[in-house]
Amino acid sequence: MTINLIITAITIWIIFATILPFIILPNFYLRKSKQQNSIYIQKTANKLKAKTKQKTLENIFNFVTKNYTGKKDRLKLALYHKLFNSDIDKILKNKKSFLACHQQNLVISTLLKTTKQFTNKDITKHWNVTKLLTAHQYLIIKINKQKFKVDPFYKQFNNLK
Repeated sequence: MTINLIITAITIWIIFATILPFIILPNFYLRKSKQQNSIYIQKTANKLKAKTKQKTLENIFNFVTKNYTGKKDRLKLALYHKLFNSDIDKILKNKKSFLACHQQNLVISTLLKTTKQFTNKDITKHWNVTKLLTAHQYLIIKINKQKFKVDPFYKQFNNLK
């Protein structure tokens, strides 16, 4: 009986934390989000835009990691209904809050494209499964011949050379 309970709990965890995010969360894998634009998004992107693409990327990464928590508040992932918010305007206006990895990446990619320095070809989503058996998303950003792994959830910004 105890083994059945453990197997059931692990199965439920894998379904909700690993499989379902790929299928039902907006901007994770199957459900794509449209490029959003508003006056507030444009103003935010313009404030963060720099003369070089790399500095713009750094500014936007720092903005997201400063204003939105990730890994340290990961227990908030249990607030499953909040994982479906993909309204960038509302997210940008609600600073100092928790965002899941796919939401932070949506903010970064939206702001990058809004600066007009980046296109969809420069930004690719990548996925993995963490040690806790949860689905995770991060970005690879291409700038000229360089590639950067950008993972605001884990506060990683690495030049892949």
